[in-house]
Amino acid sequence: MPNRAAWAGISIVVVWLAVLFVGIYDGEFRAGSAAGDYVAIPVVWGVALVAMIATVAIAWKGFRD
Repeated sequence: MPNRAAWAGISIVVVWLAVLFVGIYDGEFRAGSAAGDYVAIPVVWGVALVAMIATVAIAWKGFRD
């Protein structure tokens, strides 16, 4: 496939655009206790972690000769 590097670059951009939109429009994960205390973790942290792993995998496969 002659345009493998171009498609890899486009794929990486789309992955990080997904992270951007999740960060803007999505909420947070809340874990609460019986006392009423809770911890709120933005969902985008998990999505960004998966996107980072995907970026490495896409770059390794797409930009390799």
